[in-house]
Parts: sequence; structure tokens; C-alpha cells
Amino acid sequence: MDKGEQGRKFLAMSDYDLAHEQLTRDLFYQKVPPEQAEQYVCTALKIGADVAKACPSKDIYELCADNNIRVEKLSAKGKYFGVRMRAEIHMSDEETKILLYWQSIEDITQSLQDFFPDDQRMSLDTILKMHLAHEFFHYIEQRDSMRVNEMLPKVVTFSFLGFKRRATILTLSEVAAHSFSKELLQLPHYPYLYDKLYALSL
Repeated sequence: MDKGEQGRKFLAMSDYDLAHEQLTRDLFYQKVPPEQAEQYVCTALKIGADVAKACPSKDIYELCADNNIRVEKLSAKGKYFGVRMRAEIHMSDEETKILLYWQSIEDITQSLQDFFPDDQRMSLDTILKMHLAHEFFHYIEQRDSMRVNEMLPKVVTFSFLGFKRRATILTLSEVAAHSFSKELLQLPHYPYLYDKLYALSL
């Protein structure tokens, strides 16, 4: 299957299918009871969308300003243990700031152009806002003590002689953040799609 055909296949996927695939990449996905996977995905998608609908503004820059979040655009490509980052949030008692790695965001913007007709291409500004909204959702999780991964049942990661170790599914927080971004910005696709298309271009 060539890249064009793969891209069209990805574009045909629903939000649920994309979010479910995203969930399968979690370290503990194999520990999720099969009958609960749909609940996890649907609940995380709904939480993200509901939080976006409840926001007093749909302007992500205004939301950041109203919450005293500094937005800093860096020209470098963000990297963490070899993984390229496009945005990240830093929260401390002194300051909350979101770092946007301009070159990394420009790279994904350019790579996505090959998969969409001219009238459906996303601008650099829209993709930048998408990443900013994603990080803003993680700020809300922290501010409101509503970490999505902790709102859903833990999975058993180890069991021996009656002793059980449990853990949360961290990817559920990412699913909710993508859903938040899509709803807030009224994006045409669930944002994980853009990561998949970008990976095709590498």
C-alpha cells in the first residue's frame, strides 16, 4: 500500500477509531479488559469535548491570557529522548508556560499539505492553535484536579497470590486533550490523524 492509499485510509477513520488506535499504543493497553475498551475511549472523548464546550471563550490565546499562561514560541525543534516534540507545558508555583517549537510545527504543517486538496489544507496558525489547545487541556486537568486517566478504572498490571498492582491508562488523557482541541477549534478531524499522516511523510 503506497503512502497516498494509506493516507486515504487514515482519512476515512472515525474519531472513535483513531482514538481507539491511539489507546492501543499505551504501555498497559493489553491489560484493559476488552469489554471496557469502548467505555474508556468514548468517556475520554466526551470529557475532552465537554470541557471545550464549557470554556468561556473559543479563542485559545484569550484562554491562556485569562489563566496567566505565558505562550513562548521557540525557533528550535523540541526533542526529548530522541522524540520530536511540537509543544509542552511547564507548570510551577511561579509560572505556567506553554512552549511551542516553531520548526517542528512548521514541519508537520508542510508535510500535511500533500494529503489535502488546496481548499482543505490547514494553515500554520491553525496547527499552532491545535497544539496550544492540547497543552491548555493538560493545564485544566492540573488546575481542576481532573486528570482523565484517574477518572476511569485502573487496570491490573500484576497479580500474584491475591496481591494486585494497578495503574491508570495515561493515554486516556491524551485522547481527551485531542478531543478538546477538535471541539474548541472546530477542527475537521481528530488531531491524532495529523500525527499519523505526518509519520507517513517521514
